[in-house]
Amino acid sequence: QRLRFLVAVRPGLQSPTLAARMTSTLDRISGGRLLINVVTGGDPVENKGDGIFLSHDERYEVTREFLDIYK
Repeated sequence: QRLRFLVAVRPGLQSPTLAARMTSTLDRISGGRLLINVVTGGDPVENKGDGIFLSHDERYEVTREFLDIYK
């Protein structure tokens, strides 16, 4: 009952509507114990490996749009 679950979502890799559906389902199953970490990306090599070729500012803009839809 005290255990919480942390899930990372990455704007640009999954759609905000899919992320919202998946996290809301897990939150419901866990009894409201879900924590969400929104990862904008960090390491440029890792980003490119994931197909993300955006600058820092562009990634944060995508994240803002993602969160607007996610909410």
